Amino acid sequence: MAILDGKLTALDINDSIKEDILEYIALGYRVPRLDIILVGDDFGSKKYVEMKSKKAQELGIKGVVHTFDGDISQRELSDLIVELNKDEEVDGIMVQ
Repeated sequence: MAILDGKLTALDINDSIKEDILEYIALGYRVPRLDIILVGDDFGSKKYVEMKSKKAQELGIKGVVHTFDGDISQRELSDLIVELNKDEEVDGIMVQ
C-alpha cells in the first residue's frame, strides 16, 4: 500500500498547471484570468480570497478581486456576474 504525499502531489499539480499556462501563452494566447467576487468583511473569507489570488499569480493567471460590502443588492451582484460572464477576457468567476 502506497502512502500519498499530499504536499508533493500538490506541488506536482501546480508545476503542471504552470507549464500548461506558459505553453498556452507561448502559442500566442492571452494570460488566463480569474475574477473573484468577495462580499462582506468575514475575516476567513478575506484570507481565502487572498490565498486564491496569490495562487493564481503564482500559476501565471491574472487574478482580479472585486470587493463589496455585505449590503450589496442581489441585483447588483447578479449584474456583475452577468457582465463578467460576457467578458471574453474572463475565464473563471469565483464568488465568496
